[in-house]
Amino acid sequence: MSGSKDACTDEFLFAFGAQLAEYIAPHVPKHIVQQAINRTLEYAVAHGGLPAPIIPHPNQPQAPPQSGPAQHALAHPPSQPPPAGQPGRNLELVFVHDCRNHGCNVLHCVLCKHNPNKRCQGNFAHKYWVGDKLLAKCEGEIAVELIDSASGERLSDNLNNYRVELCILDGNKYNTRVREAGEQRVEILDECEVLRNQKGDPLLIAAAANNDSQQPRLTLKFNGSTFTVPMREVKVTESSESVLAGTKRPPFRLVVRAVYAADGRRAPIRPAVSEEFVVVTKRTKNLKKQDIPSLDDPISKLNHIGKETVKKLNELKASADEAALELPISVDLFRVTKVREFQKLARMSEADGHLQQKLKQLLKLSKEKWDAACDHAKTAVQVDNRMRAWYMPNMSLGLLYNCTLGDIRPDYPVALVANHNHDGADFMEVIPTENQVPAQREQVRTTVQQAVRCWWSDNHEGWMIFTLGGRHFQTLEEIIQYSQSEGAAVNGAPMPPKGQQQPPQGAPQRFDRRWDGAPAGASGPPQDMHAAQRGEGPPGSYAAVQHRGGGMMMGPPQGGWEREDPSAMQGYGGMQPRGEQYGHMPRGPPPPQQYAQYPPPNSSGPPGFNPFDAEATRPFHEGQHGAVQGGAAAAGGAPSTGPQQTEPQAANAAAAPLDQADKGGVPPPEEAAAKVQSTEHATAAPAGDTTVTEPAAKRARKSEDDSAPADSAAPASAPLAKEG
Repeated sequence: MSGSKDACTDEFLFAFGAQLAEYIAPHVPKHIVQQAINRTLEYAVAHGGLPAPIIPHPNQPQAPPQSGPAQHALAHPPSQPPPAGQPGRNLELVFVHDCRNHGCNVLHCVLCKHNPNKRCQGNFAHKYWVGDKLLAKCEGEIAVELIDSASGERLSDNLNNYRVELCILDGNKYNTRVREAGEQRVEILDECEVLRNQKGDPLLIAAAANNDSQQPRLTLKFNGSTFTVPMREVKVTESSESVLAGTKRPPFRLVVRAVYAADGRRAPIRPAVSEEFVVVTKRTKNLKKQDIPSLDDPISKLNHIGKETVKKLNELKASADEAALELPISVDLFRVTKVREFQKLARMSEADGHLQQKLKQLLKLSKEKWDAACDHAKTAVQVDNRMRAWYMPNMSLGLLYNCTLGDIRPDYPVALVANHNHDGADFMEVIPTENQVPAQREQVRTTVQQAVRCWWSDNHEGWMIFTLGGRHFQTLEEIIQYSQSEGAAVNGAPMPPKGQQQPPQGAPQRFDRRWDGAPAGASGPPQDMHAAQRGEGPPGSYAAVQHRGGGMMMGPPQGGWEREDPSAMQGYGGMQPRGEQYGHMPRGPPPPQQYAQYPPPNSSGPPGFNPFDAEATRPFHEGQHGAVQGGAAAAGGAPSTGPQQTEPQAANAAAAPLDQADKGGVPPPEEAAAKVQSTEHATAAPAGDTTVTEPAAKRARKSEDDSAPADSAAPASAPLAKEG
C-alpha cells in the first residue's frame, strides 16, 4: 500500500470502510470513513508499521512489561493472570442465600398451600429498617460469589487476590439511565452511587470492614472456607426517603464490584446489582406487615391498615354511628379484629358498591389503598396444623412430622412409622423419638436425608398429610389417645383393639389393618406407592385399601421449586442457584416444636372432605372418593369393633370445619387440659414394654365421636364403624 495501489486494494478498503461505518459509526457518511481509513493506513506505513501505544482507562489494569518488538500490541491486558487452570473465563459476581422457608410456590400444592412462609423468589427483602442487617426475606444470610458466566460454576481458586467493594445506588436514577442506554454500563453505576448520609457519614457500614469515613465504599474479603463474601453485618445508616429527597419511599439498590486486593483497582469482573429495596425509619417497625397473613392474624398485618384504621375497624358499628353512616353489615362484623373478618367485609363490599363507598369514607382510604388491603386479605391462609408424613417408595417405612401453620422442618421428624405384614395382616407402628432404640435412631438418621431430598423435589415425592383411620392428627398425643381407643400400634408396642384382652407378655401384639371384607391372609406384600395410588393389587393390600378411600392417599402433584427467571429475580447479574442449593437445609439449631393451640375439631370428616374449602364440597385430594369409616387404611386404618355409623351421622360429622375451635365447637385448651387430670388411668404396660401409658380420661381431648352430630355432645372416645 506504500504507493502501489491496485484494484484489489481499493476494493478491500472500500468494503472495509463500509463495514466499519455500518457497525461503528452508522451516522458518519461512508466517503468520510473511507478517507479516514486511507490516511490512517498511509500514516502507519510511513512510521514503520506499528501503531502508537494506546493508553488504557484509569480503572483498567495495565500490561506488565514484555520483551521483544510486540510489547505494545495488547491494549487492555489484565494486571495479573486469571485463576490457575481457568484461562479466558468470563467472570461475574452474584448474590446468593440459603432460603430458610420450606413452603413451595406452587399454587395448588396441598402440602404448602396454607404455609405463609413461601420460598424466596429473590435475594433481598422489599423493605428494611435503619440499622437492620441486610438479610433475605426469610432472614437468611446473603452472600456474594464469584462464578463463571458461561457454566455457572462457583470459583474457589486465587480468591485472596480479590476484594469485594459495596455501595448504594439511587434506584430510580439507575432504572432511568439503564432504560435510556438500553444496556448496563459501568459509567451508569458510577453516576448512580450514593455514598454518604445527610450527616456526611458512610451510608453502608459493617462490623468486619474498613469503616473509614474518608473511604465510604465498603470493602469485604472472601471467606476462605465457603469461598463467598458473607454480608451478615452490612447495614444502612439512614432511610432512603431522607437520602433521596423528592419522592415518597424511593428505592435503593446495592452494587458489588470486584477489586484487586493489592492496590484496590477494579478487576475485569462483571459487578452484581441487587433488586430494589427501601429503607425506612425504626418508628414504623411495630407496624410491620405480613407478606402472606393468616386468617387469625390481627388486621394490623394488612397493607395500608394503620393505627387509626385499626381503631375504627375494632369498633366498626360505633364508628359508623358516630359518623352518621348506616352500614348494612351483620352483627358478627360490628367488631373487625381478625383478618378473616376483614376478608368477609371485603367480599361483602365487592357485592355492594354503596357499602364499599361508605367504608372508604369512614376509614379514610383511597380506592387504591382499599383495593390493596382487600387483595392482601384475600391471600390469607387457613390455620393448618395437621401432621405430615414421608414414606419410602415401598411404603414400608416412614417419618412423622409436626406441622405448625402449614410449616414443617423436614430434617426434624418426631416419630418413626413402620409398616409390617405379620400372618397375612398389615399393621403399623408409630415410634416417637424418645422411645426409639439406638438401631431405630440410626435408621431415622439415614432415612431423614432421603426425606429432605424428596421434600425439595418438584412434587414433594413421598410426602403426604398423615391419615390414620380416616382422620387427621395435630399432635402425637392425639395419635396415642386414638391408639388406646382403637387399638393402633403406637410407641413401639401395638395396642389390641378396644374391647379385647391384652395378650400375655411376649406374644406378638399386632393390629390388623385389612379392610373388613378381606379374606384372611389376602393382604400380601406391601405394594409400591405408585401402584397404591392407582388402586392396584389384591383385596386387603395397600393398594386395595387406598382404592377404597381409607388411609394415606397421595393428592395431586404437590408442588416443589417453582423456578423463576434469574434475571427477573436479581435485576442485573442474575440470581445464581448454588448447584445443589435447592436441597440445602438451613443452618442453626431447630426451633422448639410447637403443638396445636386447640384440640382437634369434632370431626375431620371423611378422607374426601376438604375443611379448607369455602364450599366444603371439593375433595381435599383429587381422585379420593367416599369415606371408609373404619376397616383398614393404608396409612394405618383400624379395624372396627364398635357400633356402625349411619350416613346422615357421618355427614353431620363431616360438616365441622377446621376452625370450629374458634367458634366454640371445641373446648378451649384450659378446659381440655383440666379433663386430663382425671384419676382414671389405663392399664399399665408389662415390664419391658415401650408402651407409654396414658390416662383414659385424656381421651376427652380426642375429637367427638363420628356418630354424633357436630353440634351435640359425644362420648370421649368411640371406635369407627365397620364399612358397609
